[in-house]
Amino acid sequence: MPTRIFAKGNLPQAQTILDDVIVQARDQELPEVQGLALHSRAALASRSGEHAEALKLAYEALNLTARPADRDVVLEDIAAIFTQMECTTLRVTLFLFLTATAQMKSFAGQPRST
Repeated sequence: MPTRIFAKGNLPQAQTILDDVIVQARDQELPEVQGLALHSRAALASRSGEHAEALKLAYEALNLTARPADRDVVLEDIAAIFTQMECTTLRVTLFLFLTATAQMKSFAGQPRST
């Protein structure tokens, strides 16, 4: 539901829902759900121009995200936030890090050659 509200532009309501999901997921010890909600909340903050808050939330999401492909998506969004903040050196470093550590991009569905 927050995604639909986010898409329709009701950012305050989306923020309220996501903040509630973050708290409930933390209380119920559901780190994957909490990480997903934090990532969505970071996107919302970034869209609202709150780049420092977006970066903080995305980093928290990254720490709770276990699947390599999902971590890659969070890292890409962190790089995008740095871009919005006009942090060129950090952006380049993060992109290089993402490229070097991406688990799923180059070999998705392909067996590794030896």
